[in-house]
Amino acid sequence: MLAAIGLSACLSCESGEKTQHHVDTDSGKKGPTAEITNSVDGQAVFEDKCKVCHGKDGGAERLGAADLTVSTLDHAAIVAVIKTGRKKMPEFASKLSAEEIEAVAKYVRTLRK
Repeated sequence: MLAAIGLSACLSCESGEKTQHHVDTDSGKKGPTAEITNSVDGQAVFEDKCKVCHGKDGGAERLGAADLTVSTLDHAAIVAVIKTGRKKMPEFASKLSAEEIEAVAKYVRTLRK
């Protein structure tokens, strides 16, 4: 299941430290993580918080919202936009948890045509 969300996990790192790590299969970067979880449903959060402007499939451009189906932003840029907002889009860093933001960013990437 972790591979399906772009992560693979191990229980020890090169130093022998007993901690959970992740590898982001999109970038190949490795690093510690407090918890690897896929319990947040990015689609559900998107439908609750984003659908009103972006539409259910991400293609609506209501109130000046971007058409997410043609977005070329990488994962980090999507996360940054969700956190800080852009143009008329409000910030969500104070409204969503880090896990929710990550889940929404992953879901947004699935909307591309």
